[in-house]
Amino acid sequence: MVRSVPWRPTGPLLDPKMNTEGDDASTLGERSENAQFEQAVFQRIGHTGHQGLRRINVIVENHRIVLSGTVTSYYLKQMAQEAARQACPNLKVYNDLDVVPTQSQASCRK
Repeated sequence: MVRSVPWRPTGPLLDPKMNTEGDDASTLGERSENAQFEQAVFQRIGHTGHQGLRRINVIVENHRIVLSGTVTSYYLKQMAQEAARQACPNLKVYNDLDVVPTQSQASCRK
């Protein structure tokens, strides 16, 4: 799921029509907490001001933050990771972002 600034989590975690039959209170509480962690990470990433971080994915599950998607530099990859770490210091951060330089960056390196 790719999100753009301003970030607002969407999907089943925040869908009020979500079918909760069979879910116990701890599962619902965990989903709500995960959604809050995701929101905190998106806000922190948004405050970096880097346009290259606008289209990354953030998933919080099992007490860990998973960053995925594509960025154009290792600097942006590190910025996303540090923003996630600062937003939720008690969670582990798994940085699965791929670095794919833009055409102009690639031609400058040759």
